[in-house]
Amino acid sequence: MERIELLSGSRLRTEKRNYYIILLARFMEQKLDWLPVSRNNICFITSTRRYYADNMRYVIEELKKQELASKKIYWITRHPEQSGKAIEDGVFVIRYRSLKHLWIQFFSKVVVCDDIMYPGLIKRKRQTYINVWHGGINYKGIGKNAIVFPSKFQRRMYSYSNPEPDYMVAGCEAFIDYIRKAFGFNHTYFLTSGLPRNDLFFGNYEKKVNDVKKMIGCEEKKIVCYMPTFRHDKKSLAKSMFDSNKVLKALENRFGGDWIFAYRLHYFDWENILNKKNEGVNLTEYDDISELLCAVDVLISDYSSCMWDFEVLEKLCISYIPDSEIFEQNDRGLTEQGHNMPYPMAKSTEELVNIIDSIKMDEYIDSIRKHKLKVNSYEQGTASKIVAELIIRQG
Repeated sequence: MERIELLSGSRLRTEKRNYYIILLARFMEQKLDWLPVSRNNICFITSTRRYYADNMRYVIEELKKQELASKKIYWITRHPEQSGKAIEDGVFVIRYRSLKHLWIQFFSKVVVCDDIMYPGLIKRKRQTYINVWHGGINYKGIGKNAIVFPSKFQRRMYSYSNPEPDYMVAGCEAFIDYIRKAFGFNHTYFLTSGLPRNDLFFGNYEKKVNDVKKMIGCEEKKIVCYMPTFRHDKKSLAKSMFDSNKVLKALENRFGGDWIFAYRLHYFDWENILNKKNEGVNLTEYDDISELLCAVDVLISDYSSCMWDFEVLEKLCISYIPDSEIFEQNDRGLTEQGHNMPYPMAKSTEELVNIIDSIKMDEYIDSIRKHKLKVNSYEQGTASKIVAELIIRQG
């Protein structure tokens, strides 16, 4: 279970002061809730992601196909300087927590988010709030059940940052069951659509594969990519990292062809956890993970939701979890689904190599398909259209 660090007396006073400032702002907004909202404004908010990417970008691209001349689409981010593609798409980019952000969100009819919201703004009665989230299944603990709060102020601020949405995108039935318990979203209508970013996997994505491999400089090679999830204790993983050279040799022996090693760290983890045994192509700053997954031939991860996305492609995914006990005890821990992942698991380089040498791909693919049936996968390649049509109806 994740533990937010204990607060000293001075920090507790700061937390308390900030809480009451937020509380006052929310009180004033409630008094102004009678003001009209603009049906022409569609507000997309990402408080954590660096780039114009992920589920919300795919929804915006679908909206743009509808040629909604009267609608203004806003992309609100902490990193407007890295949102050039949004501007190219005709999207208005605004800095998160700026006065313009507060104004636009307060007066927008439709608000779309993929994570937490700014706690200083209320969800207005006339607004429609859609949460497209950033994963199709929960392998790691999230929500109130996965956090120990050192003060009542942090618990309340957490609730303000995670208001119950009117609609929420779901990748599978197991996701819905867990989210309802973790956040108490008992009145949310869940869209059984799958994730918008995964729509890419259902079409002809060969051009994306070629573009990615050309960018990396490996048009004629196969890619094994390591994509670990965020963790508080990075040192424990760094100490037990696998030897990528041995993994590459095993892949070449088993599947043939030339292979390269690449890695993409979590967007919270810009500190490199790798060492000299793991020289490879750093794809951390590549903005679209879905495009990367199209080009990746073998994925090595741990508890990341990217493994769920990779299931759609039915390519080999291995869970590398050398620090599983530490993650379980000192981090967010695992959900029931996290304890029952369908991927082969390794805790050392030797175990990784053994899996590559011995895995029977027909049996692996069969286990992946059974897993999708067990959790009742909703992925079908139409999520972007479903969410876009909902936005148009609500706007």
